[in-house]
Amino acid sequence: MTDLVHQQIRELRAYQTVPFTGSVKLDAMESPYGIPESLNSKLQKLLGSIDVNRYPDPEAAGLKQKLRDVFQISDSYLITLGNGSDELLQIIQLLVGGYGRTILAPQPSFSMYEIIARYTRAQYIGVDLDVGFELSESKWLEAVEKQQPACVFFAYPNNPTGNFFDPALIEKTAEMIDGVVISDEAYFAYSGRSLLSAMARHENLAVVRTLSKSGLAGLRLGYMISHPVWSVEFEKLRMPYNVGVLNQACATFALDHWDEICSGIDSVLSERERLSVALSSFKDLQVYPSETNFITVQVTGTTAMQVFDGLKDRGVLIRKLAGMHPMLENHLRISVGAPQENDALLSALSEVLSG
Repeated sequence: MTDLVHQQIRELRAYQTVPFTGSVKLDAMESPYGIPESLNSKLQKLLGSIDVNRYPDPEAAGLKQKLRDVFQISDSYLITLGNGSDELLQIIQLLVGGYGRTILAPQPSFSMYEIIARYTRAQYIGVDLDVGFELSESKWLEAVEKQQPACVFFAYPNNPTGNFFDPALIEKTAEMIDGVVISDEAYFAYSGRSLLSAMARHENLAVVRTLSKSGLAGLRLGYMISHPVWSVEFEKLRMPYNVGVLNQACATFALDHWDEICSGIDSVLSERERLSVALSSFKDLQVYPSETNFITVQVTGTTAMQVFDGLKDRGVLIRKLAGMHPMLENHLRISVGAPQENDALLSALSEVLSG
């Protein structure tokens, strides 16, 4: 049977999650805040009125209009919806990937760029970041010129490093190639910065976002904004009814009450600053600036694995980054939680590092 499986697939390792029964889960960049309790009864009533025996609106026209209204998306562009933004990344590479094509991205970055490239048997090339996780303009442009990639991914801001790449460099990349350039803005809710306005200057630039980081991770809703010439092709690869009727209804409801949903975002931003300062007080940690809802740290006085295990033993789960890229060998990523979760993390971390 394994002879039938493509070599590139056999070499892959499935996306890993860590089983966890503790009380503080800070490993997946989830928001600690979901639908506000004041809205729960309205949402439950809405969902209870939906006929789940019928297929959803395949175009999700009402939901797309809500996205346009809330995020000020011009009618000049079309919106493609996905079961999470991961599905959209897959659709993009199904369209332009495959044998003889190159996918380019800075690295370390979101691991699914390379994994999906392997699905399609495309060549994935990562351009290593410099010390401090900065992207060298000369090194990057040399790779773009040489490879002429079919697709370029920029995580904006980057995961797992938390920083931005130069938007002028992203636009210059779009000018240099015929392939599609993707600004993956999964953390737009926390960064507030976007390449959406730059799309007016580049027909091959598209923006991918998700509602997951805003407190709706279980909903699995991503959306891609692109020029019609690309959107028409993307839609050919989107599976019919990929966004379920409950998902559409819940997302539309959330967008109708977006100001209330965003109150959780403001709290996370405040906690991110408090947590960054507190983590910086540990002499064994180097804390990197973040424009997201997570903080990446380098462990210097011991090993990241010892810290990870010590926290897990105390009921706190964070993300170990070893194995993703050599630059991350002794690094950890910590999602920003609610105040009491962050307090529990800091207390456990104090015990682990003092030990």
